Amino acid sequence: MTRDRFTYTYHPETPELGKTWLEHATKLARENSIAFQISQTPENPQGKVTVAFGKNEDLRRFKSLVFKI
Repeated sequence: MTRDRFTYTYHPETPELGKTWLEHATKLARENSIAFQISQTPENPQGKVTVAFGKNEDLRRFKSLVFKI
């Protein structure tokens, strides 16, 4: 199984975007049984959230949903 990754960078001036992004990620993963990992450093204003998927089509579907907010 191949693993694909993309990174969302948290910007403190738009915290609502990060919250919305995380809600979309959680909802989609739960609905489709997609496992993913989130790593974030809250102290770092450029903290990153990394999402790893096992299938290319899952990644494309996730990105299109999450980033059309």
